[in-house]
Amino acid sequence: MIYGTWFLPQRRDGEKALVGVPEDIWIQVFDHLRFATKQYKDELATLSLVCRSFCLICHPLLFRDLKFDVSSIHLGDEDDIRQLSWCQRVIDNTEKPDTVGPSVRSYTLCNSRASEEPDIRALMKRHIYIIPFLRNLRDLTLKFLVLPVSFLETVEAVHSLESLVIRDCSILGKARGSWMPTPLNALKHLDFVCKYCDPSIWSSLVRLVVVPSLRVFHSCDIDFFEICLPHILGLPLAELGAPISLAPESQRALVDFLNCAPTICKLYLYPVDVPAGDHSHTVEGLEDTALPNLTWVLCPPFCLSHLVPNRPVHGIQVVGDVGWQDTNDPILLKIIEASAAIRHLCLRRFEYRLLLPLKDKFSHLETLHIYDGHADRTAEEFVIADGDLPPSIRGLSLTLSRHAIFRVSSHIRFRYFPFDGKILDKDACSYAGAYNAFARALPNLTVLSVDYMEEWRRPDATTSEWTRTVFSDDDLAHRRTIVDHQSGDCGTMSNV
Repeated sequence: MIYGTWFLPQRRDGEKALVGVPEDIWIQVFDHLRFATKQYKDELATLSLVCRSFCLICHPLLFRDLKFDVSSIHLGDEDDIRQLSWCQRVIDNTEKPDTVGPSVRSYTLCNSRASEEPDIRALMKRHIYIIPFLRNLRDLTLKFLVLPVSFLETVEAVHSLESLVIRDCSILGKARGSWMPTPLNALKHLDFVCKYCDPSIWSSLVRLVVVPSLRVFHSCDIDFFEICLPHILGLPLAELGAPISLAPESQRALVDFLNCAPTICKLYLYPVDVPAGDHSHTVEGLEDTALPNLTWVLCPPFCLSHLVPNRPVHGIQVVGDVGWQDTNDPILLKIIEASAAIRHLCLRRFEYRLLLPLKDKFSHLETLHIYDGHADRTAEEFVIADGDLPPSIRGLSLTLSRHAIFRVSSHIRFRYFPFDGKILDKDACSYAGAYNAFARALPNLTVLSVDYMEEWRRPDATTSEWTRTVFSDDDLAHRRTIVDHQSGDCGTMSNV
């Protein structure tokens, strides 16, 4: 029934309608399940079987966002049959007016095991084949896949595509010499990091994805970025992710671009050849008038003193060891004296301890993320003492890659085990006791995450009732991938 063709149901005379509620209200009610239950798709599938009206309403919600792990076929639960069945249904119903294909807005394919076994590659090719049949596709994400170069011609056929993410994939083969790709003129978001790609396809790929509509560009692949640089010059980008190199020519090209990019609000600079612990470098040539709208920065430490002062930066995420030895470090002083109040900060645990008490240096701080680096010692107790943090903090996120012992204020001490999502609260013997201990130390706290697996929220600072945010299996896999990929040396800010 779910895969068939639907028509607006007509009730027979004399029958009472289920409920006299407009369809758009039902859509909002059902869509709310996405935030209320981990089994969102299962609940929608059950609702779709209630009646023809519910089936019609649930249909686009059920297939709106799809994620497939092609390596899961080895789990032994017949997932390969389900995935092949899905692909075949899309192909068989292409000519029908109401099919599953047009309902899909977001499509994610990944290979979590990074396996290149023949059956996995065959299943992946089947998924790639049906992409043009998803006529209303907006977002396409491909991760850890081995792709034939012909898949670019498949993507070219999706004229509705607005976001394309290709991360940690290998693209095999060379582009056809006669292929002149038609640009994806609706594309707004591009994120491209490739493990391997033949240089012969660069020019075709740039023609395909670098379009006037682009507003977000991310790539830490230095070769691809330098090829794209002349083509994105002049585009009104709101967000840029780029590699920063110590090579003078590469850095000069990036700085020249930033000097001519006044629309950028968020800037992510990923170091590609910066030795760990080396803090002797600078960013030369960045004009004081450049990046006038910059509000968010992710970068290595040596970039901070050039990017933060004299700009409206309110969010900072530091990549790697900042090298600060005391609070009189010149870079730190420039950040503290920045023209805008820093409201969001992400640091390693070592730098967090160095900056204490944080309230004296960042009195307007609203969100704080602390994560473990390689140099952080596991046996050290993590302490949030009375007066350490400013009372303005509304969101606190802790991503610690090892076992940690917390002491929150003078009220509570407990041990946390990452990846198990467990808190052993010795004093209050409950989750609520642990989170309320944080709340006593930070009276305005409304969002708390003690690892990447869960998040707790309360509606306002006046209540002690915390609600756990339930992440789906797909979300947990994504959040775990972020932590694993960064090897504990870079965290992600929690979105308050």
